Amino acid sequence: MNARAALAAVIGLVGLALPSGYGAPAVPGATEAAAGQPYTLRRRLEVGAAAEYERSLQTETLVTSGDRKERSTAEMKIPRREIFIEVRQDPPSALSVALEAPGQERLTALELNGKNTLNDVPEEQRVRPRPPVLLMAWQGPRGEPIEKREAAPNPLAAIEMTFAEMRYLPEQPVKPGDSWSRDLDLGEAKTKITTKFTQTRTVKGKACAVLASTATLVLPEAWAKAMDVRDITFQTLVPLDGGPEVEFSGAATIVQKNDATEMRRVQRFTTTLLKEERLEGDALKHVATVAAQVRKALELARDDKLDEAAAVLEAYLKENPGDEWAAAVQLIGMEIARQKAMTKPMPPERLRLALRNLQNARDNAAGRNDQQQRLQLEQTIGQLATVNLDTLLAESRNPDPIVRDLAAFGLTFARSDAAVKRLLELVADPSGQIRGTSLLGLAVRGVPVEAKVLLAGLKDNDVRVRGAAALLAIQTVKREDAVARDAVPLLRDSMQIEHPWVRANTLLALGALAPPNSAATVRTVLDALKKETQENLKPTYLAVLKQITGIEAKETGPYEEWLKKQPADEKPPPAKPPTDEKPPPKPPDEKPKPKG
Repeated sequence: MNARAALAAVIGLVGLALPSGYGAPAVPGATEAAAGQPYTLRRRLEVGAAAEYERSLQTETLVTSGDRKERSTAEMKIPRREIFIEVRQDPPSALSVALEAPGQERLTALELNGKNTLNDVPEEQRVRPRPPVLLMAWQGPRGEPIEKREAAPNPLAAIEMTFAEMRYLPEQPVKPGDSWSRDLDLGEAKTKITTKFTQTRTVKGKACAVLASTATLVLPEAWAKAMDVRDITFQTLVPLDGGPEVEFSGAATIVQKNDATEMRRVQRFTTTLLKEERLEGDALKHVATVAAQVRKALELARDDKLDEAAAVLEAYLKENPGDEWAAAVQLIGMEIARQKAMTKPMPPERLRLALRNLQNARDNAAGRNDQQQRLQLEQTIGQLATVNLDTLLAESRNPDPIVRDLAAFGLTFARSDAAVKRLLELVADPSGQIRGTSLLGLAVRGVPVEAKVLLAGLKDNDVRVRGAAALLAIQTVKREDAVARDAVPLLRDSMQIEHPWVRANTLLALGALAPPNSAATVRTVLDALKKETQENLKPTYLAVLKQITGIEAKETGPYEEWLKKQPADEKPPPAKPPTDEKPPPKPPDEKPKPKG
């Protein structure tokens, strides 16, 4: 990934041509139709045209696990300014600069099984800050980008790109009642957008076309395993006089689930026009100066002149302390600095520190169930690991097991066949910690191992290795595979392990791999459930029992009755518990910290 692609996450799609002046004539806007005739919907592109909006976002999340239902709502309001600072005639387009001010996402509702629990959350934990965002792009009179878009790097980016595409105006003249569709390739993801011109309506004294859209987003198999995106809708009110949208809004539902838990997140936003004005003189020149400095820095960054790019932004910030654009410019400067650190190999000591910090940040994001941040961090880790691949391969042979373990974590995300090969070798490391991390890495990548390697992991003396092997089995083994027959008894043995993370992975693996109506497995799960001390795991037990027996029940009674009716089977002697007397093992996102 080059510097420009990495910076796109912070500043959007940016045109890199230098300004040619601010006096170009306006590109005509919408054409109002005669009675009964179609409208040509176009945005009037004029230098200095500015609009102030308020963007409201709401996220409702419902997590269901057995009888446990946790519902939360978070809200945020963000001021947004959009300004055209330059207009071109060929092709007709304007350079748009938009600034979203820093905001705070606030938890406004929290319920557990219908009971209000918001008061149990400390005030400081109800707020999550959001950084400022600076967006620049050349756009045509339909709102469409002039530059080619980057491919969507993850599912959440694909959703954002779909919303952006739904904002664009139709190519052909349209009249109320007309509908049209288009298919789009977002890289890995594909989307189909259908739009209808529902009516004309007068809003805030302006005659507007009301355009309502729906979209179907098809994710690749690797992404579809993580989430399903549904009910994507969008509506925009387009003034017939060619002015900025009076309002645009959208919604989408994101569903993530495993055998025991489902998380359904509904995200809605509404952006409302507050004020429309025309910037001139010094005010317009200042915005143009900001844009020129940022574009110059990005041009240098694109050519890997990262020191010079950082110097350009530092000079601007020094000359404009307290400027309303400063926070967003500073954020871009930080991204260039980070990019500088991630485009050239680091000394081993710095690499260890960088990986440790990224590992901690990823663990925190996973703990908060912040999927967007976790995915972004994994992309960053992958870039860092790929650039420093040779160093990581060498570090994976370091005599210090803590250093080897951190190297295995980095190799998990490195984009290289050599990284996979080394992880496959590290599953035989003398240290149980490294064996576990390597198996986890292979599970994250979905890389299968030989049957004997998997079975060795499932009966390893280190309990963390057993939990990692169970996770790898979930990801790479099917119920009908031959290795599943040998894996299931070993998984049943692991249900006595005290660490809840290991039990959770083992339990899910039994649900995925045990034969239907396996009385021995049902007996093991029921026995373990009676001893279970983790309340949040109990719904998983019931889900697994349902998978094996086909019976849906909210208590163990029906499964006990089912078990009594099954033919007697010879219970194998209990396996010896793991003998590794190490400190309590940690889940995959909580690995030991490296030295140095």
